[in-house]
Amino acid sequence: MDLNFCGGANEVGASCILVKISNKNILFDCGMRMSKDPIPDLDSIKKSGGIDLIIVSHAHMDHIGTLPIISTEYPNAQIIMTHMTKDLVKVLLYDSLKIMDMRESEIPIFSEIHVQNMLNRIICYSPEYEIHPFNDDLDIKVTLFSAGHIPGAVFTYIVSKEASIFYSGDFSITDQMTVSGAYVPKLRPDVGIFESTYGNRLHNNRDIELNSLLNKIVETVSLGNKILIPAFALGRAQEIILYLINSMQKGTCPKFKIYVDGMVNDICRVFNQNPNYLRERYAKKIYKGIDIFYNENVIPVKRNEATRREIALKDEGLCIISSSGMLSGGPSAFYAKHLALNENNFIALTGYQDEESPGAKLLELANNPEDENKKIQLGDEIIPLKCGIGMYGLSAHADKSQILALAHSLSPKKAFFVHGSKESCLEISSSFQKEHFGETYIPENGEHYYFDFTKNKRRQLNRESLKTMNTYFKSIDDVSEEEIISLWEFIKANYPQAKGFTLEDLAFILTGKFQKHDLMEFNKKLYESKYFVFEVRRPYIFHYVKPEDIKIKDEFMEVNKALNLASEMFSPYGLYKKGARFNEKVILLNFNFPITATLKIIDKIKEYEDETKWKIEINNECSLGACESLIESLLPEGINFVKAPSYYRLDNCFRININSLDFNYKDIEEAFLNETGINLYFYEINSKPNEALPIIKVPGQTEQNAAFSAIDSAFKDKPDKLFKKSLKSKGNENYIELCFISPEIGEKYASLIDKLETQLRWNIEISNSVNQNEILKIGKKILESNQIEYKKLSYIAEKKKVKVNSITSPTDELKQKLNLEFKKITGLSFEL
Repeated sequence: MDLNFCGGANEVGASCILVKISNKNILFDCGMRMSKDPIPDLDSIKKSGGIDLIIVSHAHMDHIGTLPIISTEYPNAQIIMTHMTKDLVKVLLYDSLKIMDMRESEIPIFSEIHVQNMLNRIICYSPEYEIHPFNDDLDIKVTLFSAGHIPGAVFTYIVSKEASIFYSGDFSITDQMTVSGAYVPKLRPDVGIFESTYGNRLHNNRDIELNSLLNKIVETVSLGNKILIPAFALGRAQEIILYLINSMQKGTCPKFKIYVDGMVNDICRVFNQNPNYLRERYAKKIYKGIDIFYNENVIPVKRNEATRREIALKDEGLCIISSSGMLSGGPSAFYAKHLALNENNFIALTGYQDEESPGAKLLELANNPEDENKKIQLGDEIIPLKCGIGMYGLSAHADKSQILALAHSLSPKKAFFVHGSKESCLEISSSFQKEHFGETYIPENGEHYYFDFTKNKRRQLNRESLKTMNTYFKSIDDVSEEEIISLWEFIKANYPQAKGFTLEDLAFILTGKFQKHDLMEFNKKLYESKYFVFEVRRPYIFHYVKPEDIKIKDEFMEVNKALNLASEMFSPYGLYKKGARFNEKVILLNFNFPITATLKIIDKIKEYEDETKWKIEINNECSLGACESLIESLLPEGINFVKAPSYYRLDNCFRININSLDFNYKDIEEAFLNETGINLYFYEINSKPNEALPIIKVPGQTEQNAAFSAIDSAFKDKPDKLFKKSLKSKGNENYIELCFISPEIGEKYASLIDKLETQLRWNIEISNSVNQNEILKIGKKILESNQIEYKKLSYIAEKKKVKVNSITSPTDELKQKLNLEFKKITGLSFEL
């Protein structure tokens, strides 16, 4: 095996690696640098004998920017990538042509005909389909695996009689809004090539960064100001749009206008065209004809300066998401010129800033608060910088811990670290070498490496050959429902249900030959059929549906129809949100006032369940916003809240500070109770909350502080910590509430609490709340002490458990041990 690093070594840009294996020259990517010397060392490819095959990891320009050049030079080399990547490559390269045409003093590095010819040579494959690119030589097998990072991005794994090699391209293990984290099975490469963009740092928590960005957006917009988010058109912009849409839909932020501009809109269109490469929730929406990016609040901007100027000058708070992410061109630079002049506006950067870019200069100025005369050059103009600047870390690249986790899981004999600065490559390679038995390399551009693994290459797992039906079709897109049923019957008879299939696998089983077109119509028919279902984390993988599950599908109303019927039947009763637990066949309904709504819809619930076969479950929590709005509407003119009403869930009541009790408040309390089923108590600002309800004194009751002291003493030597003691009221009685890490732990001390109640003459109750921060800290400590790497811990309140997304795979015995250890400390379950 020969390796030739033509670009992307010790740098981020111009990724281009030539591999000679089993007498075939295979090129991994062919990107460009964002500098005066954009092209990788293509001449060395000619000296090595040219190219037989090009494999593209994903569609960012530093991996595809010079594909038209190399494809023109070697027109017989087929090009392999995913369907999503091809559609993205088309948009990005044509956009690159426009940019080159605008630079009148520069000669373009390729032309439109080169792009057209290159696109015609591409053959698309789904991840996990075993590819035999050289029909006359079955020795070389290529398989792509989802790499996270952006939709369509893949790892590449090549196996031949000589050796095996793994190329990561860019990847991320972290789940994003649009794409799940990387997926790779147990592979055994002789050589591994890993990206190292962030090999010398750990990322901030993504959820925290997104929440910080959301808070800044809401803060800016709610005050009538504007916030610009210059975002990479591919990946970052879509992540932010979907996060903001979700936040509005959940009610975690107010609704506001979001204007989307530049190439971002072209990329959003490609995402909508490729549902199989997105996360399940969005894939399902797209298959139902729903645009996942645009609605009444998210508006695409027409590409003309007049429209952009109108948005920049609007007298209202709004958010703009626009390319380019570094402010080096595109509409974002136009908006920045306008927004920068107002100190109340804000520019939020969300990704890597090249050190020569305007974005990097902007951050440099933001970090120098003493400079009162800040100026920034945007295009040909120098603009005074008065607005706020912030940086939010939303990287779609793996950080140091994730790169090491992937490298260790594959453990190649020879590990190369590329696509990073010298410092980054050095740190990640040094860390890996300390714990790895093989050899580690930091190549330079232009270096060649030769290895001979013929005597000691690693054994590979053989994939099962697919049985075929050999059905003839003029086009696989013409497949009928009856033929899909025949395919289902054939697979059910020949394969276990656990086995998954790509589109290409299913087309091959049906026809006996590989289909070279995009299979999207076939894909749509499979999705609409009740006989096949795609995976949640890997929507490009299909499974056949068990016969008993098809029967259930026939019996129960389709979920979206069931949800639409719920809206139709229950919206008049204050329904504001609905959902479904699909596996349990339960429809979840949220009402403004669930106590009274439930009484009104008893007959309708039975009617609904009879028609749909779904069970209804009603959330007992009221809508605080609806309650506050109702109280405001009931108050007479001139009577105002001093502060927002306080809701006491356990007491089922609201208590309100108002500026005067000089009105018939008892009628309002009664009207509110009748409408909501919740009690309402008014008191003036200078009065105490319980004046309307005098507290009953219990004879012989211990004074409050003495009671608290006695409780502390009783729990002083107990193994479980008592976190908090509080005086609470229920009606006209006071009681003491004890907070443990969870109510389950508190219940261990029920007999002790009974004794304290008798001794102190106080009612003592255990709080229903769970100390989430503490239980997650305990979970992390248990994982770290058992050397288990993990991505995320989540507390699932309704199931009373902590769920762990782990990177390493512990044994069942260890899982059971950890669950018992966690349950002993917290009273909750621990699921890996």
